[in-house]
Amino acid sequence: MLGRFNKIFTQSSSSILSFKSLPIAFQPSFLTKPPKAGFSSLSDDELDYGELINFYFVIKNQEIPVQGRVGENLLQIAKRNQELLEGACDASAQCSTCHIILDESVYNLLPNPNESEEDLLDIAYNITKTSRLGCQVRITRDFEGSKVELPEVQHNFLPATNL
Repeated sequence: MLGRFNKIFTQSSSSILSFKSLPIAFQPSFLTKPPKAGFSSLSDDELDYGELINFYFVIKNQEIPVQGRVGENLLQIAKRNQELLEGACDASAQCSTCHIILDESVYNLLPNPNESEEDLLDIAYNITKTSRLGCQVRITRDFEGSKVELPEVQHNFLPATNL
């Protein structure tokens, strides 16, 4: 198998190898579907990757129209749209800086947050009964036209580093 893989690299006419030139079996998963989120995400069987969903982020009563693909988490979509959420832990479910507030109708259709997510929400400012961590919520078709509130204040308990 390794010999076949080496041939793929040596057959490239340029000195830079494009992942997309590899057979699909060798392509990294980030080229074929969005990365998986943490512990409360839906399974691959429940997702239809690729379909665009239109919804709104609400900040200070201002609605910002956004699009996301089914299966992406809300933090990914917010980062792609002007860094609307911090996500200090890089979606590893270790902080509450991606705290979001969902429409109740959408919240009720999602899997329940697990204990770890609930513990992190306990340290977030202004939590509501429909609060979640954006890194743990993957969008589905049910998000079409919905509103996701992004609180003005976020809490970051990660230790500062000297860079």
